[in-house]
Amino acid sequence: MQDEGPTVVELPCNTLPADIPIPQFEITDNCDGATLDIIPDDAITEVVLGEGCLECTYVYTATGTDACGNPAEPVTVTYVWKMDNTAPTITAPEDITIVDCEEVATIPPAQIDEAVVGDNCSPDLDVIVSDDIITPLPDGSGYTITRTYTVTDDCGNTSSVTRTVIVI
Repeated sequence: MQDEGPTVVELPCNTLPADIPIPQFEITDNCDGATLDIIPDDAITEVVLGEGCLECTYVYTATGTDACGNPAEPVTVTYVWKMDNTAPTITAPEDITIVDCEEVATIPPAQIDEAVVGDNCSPDLDVIVSDDIITPLPDGSGYTITRTYTVTDDCGNTSSVTRTVIVI
């Protein structure tokens, strides 16, 4: 058996036990008759990283013995993944009203850094702001700009909020 040290394989978020692949091991020896045993862990190990966030590991260990009873060093493959079905939180900047007597109003740009985000499992989150949706006010005195702020965590859970800018 060739020992290249422990191997760690990251699986996608929310992997189910039935979807954990069985690793392939190979044993070679200068004599015929070597045996290979692949031993899975008894259970998945779960470590709580936060409320609703688990880091899971599952280990397969291969042991080999040649025809003379000489053991090879065990080789392991460790699968690691997160379990997270909780959407991140997001708060958009406050809605605002702009009263502008100018012909062209000064509209503030989308303020991504003012959106407050958090997540139980992913420390680094990116906020994406959709294109502005501009809708005339019913009385014709101005218009509204609606911006949607969306955050997605590492496991694909998303949350969205909107900010409204009224220009009159």
